[in-house]
Amino acid sequence: MEVIGSDGCHGVPMEWDTIEIAGVENPALAPYVGRRLDSWATARHLLLADRLAPSILQHVGHEENVRQIMRHRVHTGGSDGILQGAKPHPGPTARSPSISADTAGSWASSPLEECVSHLTSRPAARLRLRDRGLIKEGYKADVVLFNPHTVAAGSTFENPRTLPRGIPTY
Repeated sequence: MEVIGSDGCHGVPMEWDTIEIAGVENPALAPYVGRRLDSWATARHLLLADRLAPSILQHVGHEENVRQIMRHRVHTGGSDGILQGAKPHPGPTARSPSISADTAGSWASSPLEECVSHLTSRPAARLRLRDRGLIKEGYKADVVLFNPHTVAAGSTFENPRTLPRGIPTY
């Protein structure tokens, strides 16, 4: 870590300046939120001063790889985001440029049912949640009503807590 920074997940090395502080518990450390790390010394200071509580955003990876993965027919949607701290990860949506590219086979350009399945029944099946992911007798009713013509993410990295558009009731 002192030489090349942290492992940016699955062996993708990342530099310190790709790690952004998303949240801290100690109010005295609040000025660090939104800033990028500059060294192992800064990371160590924050971890110790905040008793291992800081949350981060990792700005790593290759955009085209993300697009290909998100468009794969068996990919399931989900989130590794934690709504903790002042700047949680906003997350992409089917209308995001990173996902809805003009490539044939994109799930974002698929019928609405495919997009919904990508985010509901596939993850539920993958996680073996036997009573979730479908609207079916005996299943838990996790339902979101939305306008398919106007639904869009409202959040960005700059404003990660902005509510989505096209969902009339929260």
